[in-house]
Amino acid sequence: MHPEELVIVQAFEFEDEAHLARSVLDAEGIDSKVLGSETAGFGSLTNDASFQLVVRNDLYERAKQILEQAAQQQEEEEEAIPAWKCECGAEVDEGFALCWSCGKPWPGAV
Repeated sequence: MHPEELVIVQAFEFEDEAHLARSVLDAEGIDSKVLGSETAGFGSLTNDASFQLVVRNDLYERAKQILEQAAQQQEEEEEAIPAWKCECGAEVDEGFALCWSCGKPWPGAV
């Protein structure tokens, strides 16, 4: 396989998730692209749509490691936030750092 050939490093159901992962790789200096399904956005066909994050073959292992570390860090951060009640009165579920109702941050945030 040629080092500059593109390979799929991760697939996503939703396009915004793919672009978020792309931004993680971009921050680490790894060029990537999001390729989407031709059926994306067409009613019930969206369930079959997938979005692929691709990188050069020679960057695959590094990209995979970066994405795995980012996912683990996000999981750890979400586990650290208990369910809480916002000043506006909204009950916010565990793992959420922002109030779904007013957008205020979790009071335990530093």
